[in-house]
Amino acid sequence: MRGGNDEMISAGLAALDWLGTIQRCEIKVILCLSGHMASIRGKPEKARFDQQPVEACAAVSACLQAYRATGKSRWRKEAWSAFNWFLGDNDLQVAL
Repeated sequence: MRGGNDEMISAGLAALDWLGTIQRCEIKVILCLSGHMASIRGKPEKARFDQQPVEACAAVSACLQAYRATGKSRWRKEAWSAFNWFLGDNDLQVAL
């Protein structure tokens, strides 16, 4: 791995892997961001219609950085999946 501190990179990859797991739709294989209103209201389920484009952008950026750090094509595929959220692979199937 590039970047110097392998322990920190491993921790970051583990966190990104966990986040990717909870941001996947159970029914379709699309990015399903968890809206922030559910956490404000103390609800355990995802707020399906409070998704923020900045979160999809952050997912793209994080996955590309993981790809740069590891060279694993999995992260490039994850970045494309997150980017496709903007192109209509989202809950409403609407391009932004």
